[in-house]
Amino acid sequence: MARFRAANLSTVSETFQKAVERRPDQLFLDFSGEQHTYAQIAGEVERLTRGLHKLGVKRGDRVITVLDNGADAVISWMAINQLGAINVPVNTAYKGEFLRHQAADAGAQVAICETEYLDNLLPVIEGVPDLQHVMHRGSMEPRQVGRSLIAPLDHHKLDSGACPMEAIGAGDLA
Repeated sequence: MARFRAANLSTVSETFQKAVERRPDQLFLDFSGEQHTYAQIAGEVERLTRGLHKLGVKRGDRVITVLDNGADAVISWMAINQLGAINVPVNTAYKGEFLRHQAADAGAQVAICETEYLDNLLPVIEGVPDLQHVMHRGSMEPRQVGRSLIAPLDHHKLDSGACPMEAIGAGDLA
């Protein structure tokens, strides 16, 4: 059985960073006319990576995402990967026991969701024992619900502080 040579492999984060360096002002994402360059997305990924790191997210941790398709879904996925953590996307249609089971089974301490899906998550949050932070895309004031702090996603996008590089290197893939 042939083995991949680790020296020839790059992580998603490394590949993206190389693309940012080569073409920072080139269009990277276009969601229904909402356009973002490589540099803009890289900046947002770095800001969210800092915020997730400050919350204690590290290699191997899981982060639940309940997001519609859009820039924040891509930014969240990339920031989670940057830390070597695992993105656990949850179906946006889930409610009640279906949602509670998925969230609890993930064992995540952090969730990122659309504001409109908070109405589905909040009723089951007590049944998700590990969940400590829920970030949402809206602008509601932060509040505590059980053990979980509910706050806008933008409150966790930090302009300064530690921004660790991806915890999983290509050498780990051999």
